[in-house]
Amino acid sequence: MRPSLCCASAMYLARLILGKLPVWNGNLIHYSGGYRISDMRECIELMFQYLIAPIEHDEFFKKYAMRKFMRASTLCRNWAKKFQASGRDLFDERLSTHRLTLEDDDEEEEIVVAEAEE
Repeated sequence: MRPSLCCASAMYLARLILGKLPVWNGNLIHYSGGYRISDMRECIELMFQYLIAPIEHDEFFKKYAMRKFMRASTLCRNWAKKFQASGRDLFDERLSTHRLTLEDDDEEEEIVVAEAEE
């Protein structure tokens, strides 16, 4: 897998976690070197599976769970588990437009938008 593909895939996943809409558009395709969602699908799924799988690298997880790193590992893992439980699609075509509200209809549990307080 090309490093630029991994980078573009990480950007897609990060934008999804942070609730940035559209998640992927023409500008991002252009500045990523031309990667479309279909090109990144396998890499994005691989990253997502890593987030929901049991923790293999405990020290790595602990390091990025520190406040100094804004608890990135905890935030991403919690988001991924909630996203998986919701049954939503990582590649929903509405994510490339503003037609999808990430908070959706279940107001008590915002599944997609990561909570900074965690």
